[in-house]
Amino acid sequence: MNLIRFNTSRLPEPFDHLGSFQREINRLFDSSLGALRDFNSADEWTPRLDLSHDDEKVVVALDAPGLSKEAFDISLEDSTLTISGERKQPELAEGESVVRRERFSGRFTRSVTLPPGIEADQVSADYSGGVLTVSLPKPEVVKPRRISIQ
Repeated sequence: MNLIRFNTSRLPEPFDHLGSFQREINRLFDSSLGALRDFNSADEWTPRLDLSHDDEKVVVALDAPGLSKEAFDISLEDSTLTISGERKQPELAEGESVVRRERFSGRFTRSVTLPPGIEADQVSADYSGGVLTVSLPKPEVVKPRRISIQ
């Protein structure tokens, strides 16, 4: 009888194949839903945004290059900041046709829930370098307070 040494260096883990399974599912949805995403992109698009805060304010930065300041509508209702706007498709000259169009156009709306109590008259907005930055000062009740231990 021959004895074979048992190799414990690489035993299969129960979740080893989970990563490849997830990649396959993502690939399946990307390929089958891609047509729907392209179809909807002509009417509506979603610009990316960052939301950050410090002790004094909440800052929303929204990427929307190629727009004018007048293209945006910013509103604050209760605790919801809503930024909407529209990027129009450039007009084609006589006899000109599109070979490929990858830039998004159309209307967009982004809404962000904020801490309660932000005053609309204290909000400021700036649009430069294709980024809309909205600064919202935090109300006194939301600002963190340091508590010393006695």
